[in-house]
Amino acid sequence: QKLEIESPDERLLDRIMKVINDNIANPELSVEMVAETVGISRVHLHRKLKELTNQSTRDLIRNLRLKQAASLLTTASSGVTNGQQPMMSTHHTTPTTLLTKAR
Repeated sequence: QKLEIESPDERLLDRIMKVINDNIANPELSVEMVAETVGISRVHLHRKLKELTNQSTRDLIRNLRLKQAASLLTTASSGVTNGQQPMMSTHHTTPTTLLTKAR
């Protein structure tokens, strides 16, 4: 039997990713919401994510949303035609600007 031991950083990153993924379509998702739900300060969250992913919390959320949007656009079985609600953003940046920043 193989026993896998996760480091504290891996467990923290798993908790952070779960909060983000569970709330990815929520327009109220913010750095503050993630920090509060995970139970750490915004500063500690920022430092840990920079260390582990080389991205800020805001950038990680934006990039995950962009990946999900790209996936929805490229998947033929997804979309408004199949009754799903599109993910709306309250952010006023154009999609072209966001895609350019994500590259």
